[in-house]
Amino acid sequence: MTPGTEQCRPASEPIKLPFRPDVEGLRAFAIVLVIFSHAGLLVLRSGFIGVDVFFVLSGYLITSLLIREIESTGRLNLGRFYARRARRLLPAAMLLVLVVCLVEAVVVSPIMQFRVLKAALATILYSSNLYFAHLGTHYFELESALNPLLHTWSLAVEEQFYLVWPILLLILTRTTKSRKAGAATLTALAAASFALCVRLSPVNPVNAFFQPSTRVWEFCAGGLIAYLPSARVARLKRLCSWVGAIGILALLVCAQLIREAVFPGYVAALPVLGTAAVLLAGAGAPNSLIPRFLSTRPAQVLGRLSYSLYLWHWPTLVIGQQLFPSGSAIVRMAAIGVALLLAVLTHRAVENPIRNCPYLVPRSGLTLKFAALGAMFCACGLGGWRLTLNHSAQFRRFDEVERDIPALYSRNCGPDVLDPNPKVCYFGANHDPRSTVVLFGDSHAAEWFPALEQIAEARDWKLVAIVKPGCTALMIEDEVSPQMKRVCDEWRRRAIGEIQRIHPNLVVLSSASIHPVANGRMVNDVVVWEHAARGTFAALAQTGAAVRFIRDTPHADYNILECLAQAEWDGRTHCAAVRPEAALHPDIYAAEVRGAAGLDNVGFIDLSDALCGKDECYVDIGGTILYRDMDHLTATYSRSLAGLLFQRLNDSLRP
Repeated sequence: MTPGTEQCRPASEPIKLPFRPDVEGLRAFAIVLVIFSHAGLLVLRSGFIGVDVFFVLSGYLITSLLIREIESTGRLNLGRFYARRARRLLPAAMLLVLVVCLVEAVVVSPIMQFRVLKAALATILYSSNLYFAHLGTHYFELESALNPLLHTWSLAVEEQFYLVWPILLLILTRTTKSRKAGAATLTALAAASFALCVRLSPVNPVNAFFQPSTRVWEFCAGGLIAYLPSARVARLKRLCSWVGAIGILALLVCAQLIREAVFPGYVAALPVLGTAAVLLAGAGAPNSLIPRFLSTRPAQVLGRLSYSLYLWHWPTLVIGQQLFPSGSAIVRMAAIGVALLLAVLTHRAVENPIRNCPYLVPRSGLTLKFAALGAMFCACGLGGWRLTLNHSAQFRRFDEVERDIPALYSRNCGPDVLDPNPKVCYFGANHDPRSTVVLFGDSHAAEWFPALEQIAEARDWKLVAIVKPGCTALMIEDEVSPQMKRVCDEWRRRAIGEIQRIHPNLVVLSSASIHPVANGRMVNDVVVWEHAARGTFAALAQTGAAVRFIRDTPHADYNILECLAQAEWDGRTHCAAVRPEAALHPDIYAAEVRGAAGLDNVGFIDLSDALCGKDECYVDIGGTILYRDMDHLTATYSRSLAGLLFQRLNDSLRP
């Protein structure tokens, strides 16, 4: 089509791009990577980069479409663009949400249903990435695998991109005189977003993963390919052919070798550049090896199903795990088979018919109204479900346990993750107290606050809380990231300085005996624990106060509250016994005791006999649940131990 004929195109006629089979095949390649990763297969375990491939593809296709419309007609029909996106994406997504919610209402306990409900509402509003970021959900954590809608975060990022991108491109074309200037602007935007991604990844990996601002550069990479002059690219066939081969090889290597702990960060540039290279090959050398491979019939079929398959693959894996906790390879492969069947049905019965509906295609306004009504219908249904849950006695019981946290958190006594400044909070008798007692440490120290607060009120103590979840009081040298090491080291140093300034009679501290560091590892070396304890005990001993370390509470290898709720819900779930020899980490506790050798004013309080019997640790006593997660006592049970804790403290302080 010549430029002259494009200018004569009626404004009402939609702009279409020439079909590129290599792009369809690249979609298939991306969804295969994602499925291999999420299914935990032996190869391509880092196939989560398939989502990055989708981002680059979206940037390329949407930018190409919008540029063509703006250059052909001199304007941009935003209503038609958004209606097209709504017909393409929203119906299948709504179907997914409704089916998942109905299934989960039968399969999982009300406490888990409520979490699915909140994720479902966020999904309908295309803000699930912001929801999971707000929760602090790490995409790669085991706990995340329990949410069947976690994968919708990427759909939300794409929709946020679709919302802003047309307006940005329209401004660019109106304010710049050439494609070069537009490409330069996109390059600057990509550089800024990439720099933010690299800077934020080691500091706040959750936000770096989910926030759209740290993902814009991936869409920009695809958009920059769309800005390249097609005639000039076509003259570089041999180069494009080699670039495509290198690009697909880079994607395969990344899908095998990239590790979650460093992602996204700077390593995300590798799959993004690899995808851009494959797109270049398809544009400049469509008959070369890689584009031909991506154009094969199996790749085309899978590519057409890629959206529906992406929607269904994760929920079927999660629900399969919920129904068959063994999580065997057979269960996972069966779940993928179910997802493929659902994808075919969704594509044929929902996705394609609505996207190409001859009545809706020319009626953008009506399409958008239907989309809004559909979203409202789903939101009302989900709201009704929430109301039902709120009236469920079982939900209320377990929800109360989950919310049974130390009151100091609601009083803003725990500093933000990246804040190294201690928050010093005062409780009990502030005027003429009999004793001043400092509670110092991480969340496993904070769980003793309810007991100590009760003692303080009864004994006229001034209780000073200096706690920071995620930062142990012990001087462990390794942390999950260099940034967190700096934060925790500085927080400990300043906190000990505050304790010296306060001149307390007693310092009570505790620490989680599981300490995660980089690459998902845990600190298991008892020598490290001994040195870490020694450093802290020696520093606190210099204050002249008596120092008492409370042995850590048991760690289960599953979420106790969720398991008990599920067992009550379905009557078949078995919550494994929590064995003291594993849950209490005796080797680490012994190392902590050795760390106090020679320090006369440092002692230890062991309350494990109130938490564990000879053969197993208690998870509930007389129907009262002891834990609100894997390893944190409820505030109620902590308060119930106030008398025992005071007795042990008093005995340890006697000469």
